[in-house]
Amino acid sequence: LEDQYVGPNAAVEIANLIPNNSHFIQLNLSKNTIGDYGAKCIAAALYENKSIIHVDLSNNGIGPEGAADLFEVLRGNEYIASFKLNSVEGLNRNRIDARGMRPLADALKDNYVLQFLDLSGSCITLEGFNYLAEGLSENTGLAYLNIADNEIGHKIQNIVKPLMSCNLLELNISNNKLGDVGLQFLIGIFQPTAPKHSKIQTLNIGGNNISAFGATKLFDMLSKNTTVKSLILDNNNLTGRGISNIVGLLFENATLTSLSLYNCNLNYEGADALGTGLSRNFHIDTLILGKNPFKDEGIKILVNSLKENSIIKV
Repeated sequence: LEDQYVGPNAAVEIANLIPNNSHFIQLNLSKNTIGDYGAKCIAAALYENKSIIHVDLSNNGIGPEGAADLFEVLRGNEYIASFKLNSVEGLNRNRIDARGMRPLADALKDNYVLQFLDLSGSCITLEGFNYLAEGLSENTGLAYLNIADNEIGHKIQNIVKPLMSCNLLELNISNNKLGDVGLQFLIGIFQPTAPKHSKIQTLNIGGNNISAFGATKLFDMLSKNTTVKSLILDNNNLTGRGISNIVGLLFENATLTSLSLYNCNLNYEGADALGTGLSRNFHIDTLILGKNPFKDEGIKILVNSLKENSIIKV
């Protein structure tokens, strides 16, 4: 029932059909206007249902109260494996904030079935993010987490230990204003001397005001990493000398297979560093470099390096 003008009253009728119905395995009410009242009714119905494994309530104008009730459903739930409370467009945006996130901490501690959680674009602040970190510290089931397009900022040190102990495989934390400071906290999860290591295979940190200088330590840390297969750094300004450290990453890392540097303001220096690194890298098969001011000289360097590499798709 996506984008069908479903409001709070219609949500009540839908909720009445859910408890004893075993025919449906997915509930998609995205792009409607059920609001907090509708969310509370759906939450009460989901308590009784034992067949639905995927719930999508994105873009429904749900606030903290409705979100809190929905997250309470996940506590001890043995059926729902995928849950979306995100906002992909501005209309009817879900606004969870810290009050809505508090119950999620307890839910994640007591849930071993949920594997996919999308909370992108839902007005999550640093306080709410810390509740998420608390829940992840005792969670072993979640594999995919999308918290892109929120308001987290750079003080993310509380997430480091949880990300090293949980089993998360994919993290999208793009467009959250992490900056270089936040990035330095985040790359702690890849510390090779730590007793536990992050299992993340796909990391999206695009659009986070990261500079080439800030990315230097990321490249150094990942050069010895054996888990990350896909790294997305789109929409960060990586121009400058710090980009040269990507050479070491490309020389030494044998696990990374996909690298995206779309719209990173890479110029001749960036092309030179990439060209040097790619000349000896035969593991990356996908390279995204669109919307960068390489100019003719930079393009020539990249073309020459790729002549020696038949694996990469650019």
